[in-house]
Amino acid sequence: MTLPWRSNTTPEIAAEVDSRYETPGGAQNKVDTAYDTLLHLLKLAVNGMSDGSEAAIARNSTPYGITYDWLKDRLDAADVKHIQLSSDVGYLGVDNRNILTVAKIGGQFSTINDAIDYASSYCTTTNRVTILVATGFYEEEIILVPNPGIDIIGSGCDSTTVSHSSVYPNAPIYTVGGGYFQDIGFVCSVSGVNSYAFHFESQMDATAGLVKFVNCSFLSYNNSGVGIGLGQDTGVQFVGCDIASVGHPPVYAHNYPANNVSNQLLEIRNTKITGYGTLLCARIDDAAKMSSYSNSKMTITVANCESGIPSIEYNNGSTKLSYIPKTGTDITLNPDSANTHILGFNYKEAESMIGGVSFVDGQGYFTISVKSADLRNYAVTTAVRADDNVDISSTLTLAGKGENYVVYVTSDTTVRQHGININIKATAK
Repeated sequence: MTLPWRSNTTPEIAAEVDSRYETPGGAQNKVDTAYDTLLHLLKLAVNGMSDGSEAAIARNSTPYGITYDWLKDRLDAADVKHIQLSSDVGYLGVDNRNILTVAKIGGQFSTINDAIDYASSYCTTTNRVTILVATGFYEEEIILVPNPGIDIIGSGCDSTTVSHSSVYPNAPIYTVGGGYFQDIGFVCSVSGVNSYAFHFESQMDATAGLVKFVNCSFLSYNNSGVGIGLGQDTGVQFVGCDIASVGHPPVYAHNYPANNVSNQLLEIRNTKITGYGTLLCARIDDAAKMSSYSNSKMTITVANCESGIPSIEYNNGSTKLSYIPKTGTDITLNPDSANTHILGFNYKEAESMIGGVSFVDGQGYFTISVKSADLRNYAVTTAVRADDNVDISSTLTLAGKGENYVVYVTSDTTVRQHGININIKATAK
């Protein structure tokens, strides 16, 4: 029988009798909605506002739970013209394209690794392939060691998730060499073994290049969220990301354990760093010095980041500090490191010298203004009487501190109600 479709329904759709229609109005609404979505994306492609990838995703997907074959038949019947437009875009087939699509249903590939395997046969570091990944949970590992020329873009770190029970050194994303990744969440699940959510390790493969993550998230239940071992001419950037871990510092990084290595870069910007069951948000190792090497230069930039755990640990084998020293180490902070809740990563605040003349009251107390004083440790470097420059540093005792000040007391009664010239080194806890 023929169902009472609306008057503008195409004859092919109106003639269909199918239990999946639920009701004529509901089925027509599904077709109309899917059609409107496809038409919008095709117009973007045709008008030059898109490279056509959105049209490919729309054409090869299943909006609103409609199966691909079912939707394809009805779209073909509804408007042949727009089907031809989508074909003209040229992204429906694979055929060595620079853009490939992955989706659970309707993509050119159903897994990310299938797309990687295909792209690896023809991509190069200068002729790159971008893999667009639709919303979904992808239980697989992305191993690009080294990256042959592949970039991956998801549909949002909360909706495109790559998760695996990885075993070190593998990880849900393990890569070296150049690469760009955006809008993907990476999770190393509880049953993983000593693995990060993201692993970069030049000791495993020395391929040079910069790996950049934008709007991605990382979570590991059994190691740091990200584990980074840099090398000659390598770098890792995080921009607008979320990095988290359970029981371990969310960020772990080290330089290359060898002599005379340069151009090693770690940059973290506009990123939230969260640790559960840990007192550190980051651990930084001078792996070269720990292995008796020298001159392995690594630069760290951390800017506009936030963390509920403001402490870090720097380790060179013989010394553990709560900040990156400004001198005497191969690992240094870029002066651009600023405006972060993590004091040990703030270039101007992690290791600061405060000096000047301080007035001593009748009880021997004097106050020094120090920003974020309650998050710092202090050491008096010099202290002399203002009148005769006699060293009185041994008479000073830290008497207390507040949010933005420290209080010292001196047992030298000769300077009471006078002044002393004092220099204090303030370092992050």
